Amino acid sequence: MGIPLLFFFLLFMRLFPEIDGGIQYDECKESRCSRHGPVVRFPFRLKDQPVPDHCGYPGFELTCSEENRTILELPNSAKLWVKNID
Repeated sequence: MGIPLLFFFLLFMRLFPEIDGGIQYDECKESRCSRHGPVVRFPFRLKDQPVPDHCGYPGFELTCSEENRTILELPNSAKLWVKNID
Protein backbone atom coordinates (compact mmCIF):
# COMPACT_ATOMS: atom_id res chain seq x y z
CA MET A 1 0.00 0.00 0.00
CA GLY A 2 2.89 2.41 0.76
CA ILE A 3 4.69 1.97 -2.57
CA PRO A 4 1.73 2.93 -4.81
CA LEU A 5 1.11 6.00 -2.65
CA LEU A 6 4.78 7.02 -2.92
CA PHE A 7 4.71 6.46 -6.69
CA PHE A 8 1.57 8.61 -7.02
CA PHE A 9 3.16 11.38 -4.92
CA LEU A 10 6.36 11.42 -7.02
CA LEU A 11 4.37 11.39 -10.26
CA PHE A 12 2.17 14.24 -9.00
CA MET A 13 5.22 16.37 -8.05
CA ARG A 14 6.78 15.73 -11.47
CA LEU A 15 3.65 16.75 -13.35
CA PHE A 16 3.09 19.91 -11.28
CA PRO A 17 6.50 21.48 -10.58
CA GLU A 18 4.97 24.82 -9.59
CA ILE A 19 4.03 23.23 -6.27
CA ASP A 20 7.76 23.10 -5.48
CA GLY A 21 7.98 26.85 -4.91
CA GLY A 22 7.38 27.73 -8.55
CA ILE A 23 11.09 27.73 -9.38
CA GLN A 24 11.98 26.25 -12.74
CA TYR A 25 15.56 25.04 -12.26
CA ASP A 26 16.19 24.63 -15.97
CA GLU A 27 16.07 28.45 -16.28
CA CYS A 28 19.48 28.60 -14.59
CA LYS A 29 21.67 27.23 -17.33
CA GLU A 30 25.44 27.37 -17.28
CA SER A 31 27.02 30.08 -19.40
CA ARG A 32 30.44 31.30 -20.53
CA CYS A 33 31.98 34.46 -21.93
CA SER A 34 34.00 32.43 -24.45
CA ARG A 35 34.33 28.85 -25.58
CA HIS A 36 37.39 28.28 -23.40
CA GLY A 37 36.36 30.52 -20.49
CA PRO A 38 35.23 29.27 -17.09
CA VAL A 39 31.73 27.86 -16.77
CA VAL A 40 29.55 30.34 -14.88
CA ARG A 41 26.88 28.66 -12.75
CA PHE A 42 25.12 29.12 -9.41
CA PRO A 43 25.92 30.95 -7.12
CA PHE A 44 27.51 33.12 -9.85
CA ARG A 45 25.70 34.52 -12.88
CA LEU A 46 26.56 36.69 -15.86
CA LYS A 47 25.21 40.18 -15.30
CA ASP A 48 23.96 40.88 -18.82
CA GLN A 49 22.33 37.50 -19.41
CA PRO A 50 18.52 37.28 -19.34
CA VAL A 51 18.23 34.88 -16.40
CA PRO A 52 16.03 35.21 -13.29
CA ASP A 53 17.45 36.66 -10.07
CA HIS A 54 17.21 33.30 -8.29
CA CYS A 55 19.95 31.96 -10.59
CA GLY A 56 22.69 33.71 -8.58
CA TYR A 57 23.42 35.45 -5.31
CA PRO A 58 23.50 39.26 -5.12
CA GLY A 59 27.08 40.47 -5.46
CA PHE A 60 28.16 37.32 -7.31
CA GLU A 61 27.57 38.83 -10.74
CA LEU A 62 30.26 38.49 -13.37
CA THR A 63 30.61 40.35 -16.66
CA CYS A 64 32.18 39.63 -20.03
CA SER A 65 34.89 41.97 -21.30
CA GLU A 66 35.21 43.10 -24.91
CA GLU A 67 37.87 40.37 -25.28
CA ASN A 68 35.33 37.76 -24.01
CA ARG A 69 37.10 37.34 -20.67
CA THR A 70 35.12 36.65 -17.51
CA ILE A 71 35.45 39.61 -15.13
CA LEU A 72 34.63 40.07 -11.43
CA GLU A 73 34.14 43.73 -10.59
CA LEU A 74 34.76 44.53 -6.93
CA PRO A 75 32.92 47.57 -5.56
CA ASN A 76 35.11 50.69 -5.48
CA SER A 77 38.14 48.58 -6.32
CA ALA A 78 39.35 46.67 -9.33
CA LYS A 79 38.24 44.47 -12.17
CA LEU A 80 39.60 40.94 -11.79
CA TRP A 81 39.98 38.41 -14.58
CA VAL A 82 38.38 35.08 -13.59
CA LYS A 83 40.33 32.11 -14.94
CA ASN A 84 38.64 29.27 -13.06
CA ILE A 85 35.57 28.67 -10.89
CA ASP A 86 35.52 25.64 -8.58
